[in-house]
Amino acid sequence: EKRILGIRISILLFIITGLLVLVIAALGLIGGLLASKIASLESEVTAPTSTTKNSTGAGTGTDAAPAAATTNIEVTDFRYVGCYVDDLERVLSGIQKTDSRLTNQGCAGYCVGFKYFGTESGTACYCGQTIPKRAVVANDWNCNTQCEGRKGTKAEVCGGDFYISIWER
Repeated sequence: EKRILGIRISILLFIITGLLVLVIAALGLIGGLLASKIASLESEVTAPTSTTKNSTGAGTGTDAAPAAATTNIEVTDFRYVGCYVDDLERVLSGIQKTDSRLTNQGCAGYCVGFKYFGTESGTACYCGQTIPKRAVVANDWNCNTQCEGRKGTKAEVCGGDFYISIWER
């Protein structure tokens, strides 16, 4: 059998084929990871937003979220402040309530005596007197979970998963 550099050709072809398979697999993995990252960035960049103003010119919390979920509501005596990143050290540290029929107006009624209220994940209501300096403002499309109290009727947004829609008295 013929040899190249002292190695049989059949063994040399086997080694070259193995190396090519490894390179192709690595390129496929890298391509998949890049495609996934690009897709997630595109979904963030293309999310629509719009704000409806009330008679005073203040936003009413009608920021559009993905998948046609919009609040389209005004909360009596409150103005929409915005969407904030929340974590286990809550942005609104007063009382909290979970309600399977939550709406923003219902949360406002629960937070009597507080300057702020916020809704999160469609069912959570938080009250507080201040928004801490550590609070991070998020893009409005992160607050895109429909309020459980409006499901199937009027699409009303009540925050998102670890994103809180905050209103101020």
